[in-house]
Order: sequence, then C-alpha cells, then structure tokens
Amino acid sequence: MQNPENKFDRKVLVIPRETLFQEGSFSGFRAAGTIDYRSRILASSSFTRRGDAEQDPRFKQPICCAVVLYRPSKTVFFCQKLKGASESRLHGTWSCCIGGHVEEEDAQGPRDILEQGFVRERDEELEIVDPPPPHLFGYLNDDSTEVSKVHFGVMYLVELATPVCRLRDTTLAHGSFRSIDEIESMITQQPQALDDWARLMIKPLKEHFPVV
Repeated sequence: MQNPENKFDRKVLVIPRETLFQEGSFSGFRAAGTIDYRSRILASSSFTRRGDAEQDPRFKQPICCAVVLYRPSKTVFFCQKLKGASESRLHGTWSCCIGGHVEEEDAQGPRDILEQGFVRERDEELEIVDPPPPHLFGYLNDDSTEVSKVHFGVMYLVELATPVCRLRDTTLAHGSFRSIDEIESMITQQPQALDDWARLMIKPLKEHFPVV
C-alpha cells in the first residue's frame, strides 16, 4: 500500500527482463519449485524510480502478493480495488492478489528483500491474527496488458487457522472469503470483474485444495 502522493517518485525494485527470463518468458502461473526466479531477483535486482519503471518493459517490477485462504472450506479471500488504489488501471476489479511493489525500506529488514516486502504489504493491507510464516507459492507473468507487462508476481500463500481476515487498506473494499465455484461463476458472468492475475490464480489454487 502506498500514499498516492508522489507515488511515481518512489524507488521500487526492478530486474532486467532478460536476466529474469533466461529460458524465455512464460504466461500464467509457475510453481515455486520449477525455476528459481526468487534467487535471480535477489542476485540481480536494483532500485529505480517507479514512474520510469512503469514505462520501460525492458524491466520487470516484482510484486509481492498475499493470497489468503482457508483450506477446510476451500475458500479464498477476495476484495475489490477502489478508486483510491495505487494502480488506477485496476480500479473496480476484484482480486485475491493483495500486495504491492518492493521498496527501498524493505532492504533493511531481517528477511530477504522479497519476504520483507511481502510481510510489509501484508501487514499494511490486512489484519490477520497470528499470520503464518511466509510461504512462497509461485510466480505469475502476463505480458498481455500495459499493466502486467512491466510487473512480475511473487505469490505467497497465507493459510489461516481460522477464516478471519480484515482489510486495513482503505483503497480495498468488500473483502470476504469465497469458494472456487463462486469465483468461477463470477468469471463466467462478469469476465472483466476480476483482474488478470486473479483469473490466472484460480487453477493453481483449485489444484492446491485437497480433493474430497
């Protein structure tokens, strides 16, 4: 979560596209156990002005996201982005990917810079009692839109012991737990209601839940 004032003058973490995608780019979700994109980001990233990075597809901006779920009921926490949200191009859309850019302050924490960015964003945007340790789930990439082609999703699962999660971020609203069936129905009825990353997360989350 960021103060909208001067947000594009903030320094954010970036990595050259060719360094991140040494084997070639991909589209969609890739599990954490496949290619170690995390190590590449930690070894070869730097900070640059966000306003410049948003216009330069030679670089990817890692976006550390929390995906909150409650396994016993196979539900995922979804919320809607309001007009005050940092990324104006996503206003009004629903998502399960809650997070943001990695900033310079994240380099000073006790964790690696990605985990530190994730924890900061999680705690700024969500109120969770006794959150579990960071669990890297995988990565999202989608170069089909102006927004997504300069961002790279670093997705962390937050599996709760009880289905209690509240929003701290006033640019998010209507947060609630929803089943995969409800989300898929929303996609069918209103395909533009969900942001692109949320749609890409449905299949891996469905596969993550236990079969009964």
